Amino acid sequence: MSADIFISHSSKDQPVAESLCAYLEGPDCGFGCWYAARDIQGGDNYAAAIPGAIRGARVMLFIYSENSNTNSEEVLRELTLASQYKLTVIPLRLSDVEPVDALRFHLVTRQWIDYFPGKEDQARARLTRRIGAVLAPSQPAPSPSPPEPPVEAIDIVVKPVKKRATRAKVEVKPEIKTDTPPSPEPQSSTSGEVESLLARGDAYYNIGKYDLALSEYGRAVQSAPTHARANNARGLAYQALAIYDLAVIDFDEAIRLQPDYAEAWCNRGNVFLRTSQDDRALADYDKAISLRPDLASAYNNRGFVYSSRQMFDRAIVDFDTALRLKPDFILALQNRAHAYSRTARVDLARRDRMAASGILAATRKEAGAGGLKSSQVVAGLAAAFVVVLLVIGASTNPAPNPDLNSSSSADDSVMSDAAAGPTAGTTDDVTDCAATPISITACDKVINDPGQTAENQATAENYLGLYYYNAQQYNDAIDRFSKAVALVKLPVYYANIGNAYYSIGGTQNNNTAVDNFNTAITLGDKDASVYSSRGNAYYAAAEYNYAIDDYTQAIALDGQAKYYYWRATAYDHRNQDGDPGRAIVDLDDAIRGDASYGEAYYLRGQLENAMSAGTGDADIAQSKTLGYSPG
Repeated sequence: MSADIFISHSSKDQPVAESLCAYLEGPDCGFGCWYAARDIQGGDNYAAAIPGAIRGARVMLFIYSENSNTNSEEVLRELTLASQYKLTVIPLRLSDVEPVDALRFHLVTRQWIDYFPGKEDQARARLTRRIGAVLAPSQPAPSPSPPEPPVEAIDIVVKPVKKRATRAKVEVKPEIKTDTPPSPEPQSSTSGEVESLLARGDAYYNIGKYDLALSEYGRAVQSAPTHARANNARGLAYQALAIYDLAVIDFDEAIRLQPDYAEAWCNRGNVFLRTSQDDRALADYDKAISLRPDLASAYNNRGFVYSSRQMFDRAIVDFDTALRLKPDFILALQNRAHAYSRTARVDLARRDRMAASGILAATRKEAGAGGLKSSQVVAGLAAAFVVVLLVIGASTNPAPNPDLNSSSSADDSVMSDAAAGPTAGTTDDVTDCAATPISITACDKVINDPGQTAENQATAENYLGLYYYNAQQYNDAIDRFSKAVALVKLPVYYANIGNAYYSIGGTQNNNTAVDNFNTAITLGDKDASVYSSRGNAYYAAAEYNYAIDDYTQAIALDGQAKYYYWRATAYDHRNQDGDPGRAIVDLDDAIRGDASYGEAYYLRGQLENAMSAGTGDADIAQSKTLGYSPG
């Protein structure tokens, strides 16, 4: 008898396996698990039971420790079978130990979950989300009109560095490659069904529901295993869910089926880059360009690799080509500006940034006039990511916690008056409710007036929530925001609930905050502050890679200096030694955006001194001049 989750572990780690199994099968999760010590009965054929259980599972939870290295042959056989049967493998690391070479081969593209002492609750919450994304059932597809194909080639921006005075409500669209070469298989009676499944998956993908997109794409692959586009699309969904090993398998299959599928080569390169396999990424971008010399995305991405290696002149050549092929390519402009700035060509960098700003302004104007559907503006943004220059070194400075809501002001958060203001057609009473300071009497009058619309009453509840939030009465704020949601399910109300739970703190409240931010984003709130708020919740839970992804989204939408600073702190904390090189590059941009940012000068100085004694003293002195004193 098999189950959805196969738990692979060394016999010496059986107590951990039993504890995790009890948690995953408990009322909070409700998953089904299989592990040998419990589920192989007396008299069963051990050699037959293991492969059968893996074949019937969908997820392998691999508990990794130093014991796994000792018993590597046993777990290696199980990992090999998991790859053969295309299970999602989730490695859970009990200690910071390097795997032996045979295990490293299977684990190199997979994202670890650290189950270290004192961090078990965070790890379990993250594990639950990962498994839930894989096991999510298929649901009826939404009906955006018309559904759009998913991102075929993801572009990578080094760092947008402009600072805008106001928050943009229209997101910057990464380069999206929507043209798909014809699939190699002949038409059959199932072709209509496959195209319908792909369209359903595309609809989910374009609104950020990658787990549901994965389900539809998986059914398409099952119906037509030789359909290159279906394999490529499923690979994109796996990539968006950070399940990189299965994404690579699907891109491999798409390429095997259609060797000239340039977008699949480019997509696989993106996964390799995301998993620090730069040489393999570069080779895939080269191949994509040889197949499609007009694929601007591939030039932009290859230019990024050169830029990350500080080969700025070669990077600029690729960005030039990308812009010749697509003159309004915002990401290539931003990337080239970065390369120019790193080579002291300040005027050229400024020119590219101004050009990118002009395109963004035009995009906002067109979207605001109804010329662009929101899905056209934001499609694929969640799948794009930022990777910056890596310099080997150790960090000794604990980064400050990027606490978005620590002050009494709601400015720059989703709880600002601009984001949560009265709906059209409000009465004078609602206007009075929104006064500064917020009027409790006026809000109560609106809430208790049976003649008011639900929208107006929800607005009043939201303003009362803001009042309590600013008074740091977070439970009262949650109560009011929840009442607003009960009346009208606006994404900003969910985001406000998330901020209040985050401000209370604690593991469970952080998890609840993330759930509410997820709902806000799903409902259409793609404001930079929502992503940064969710990033803060992930940061507080020590889930630094997730925090980095969200700060990256915030930067792409609104390149404020603080978002660069927060991402720098996440880079500095995300593993044992930190990523000081990446952090320093972000701090450079934070300081460019705000020359009075004392905290950024101080952290940059600390990191520089950790890498080479004395090199950061000037930055630390500048931070003091600006009035910053570390607490």
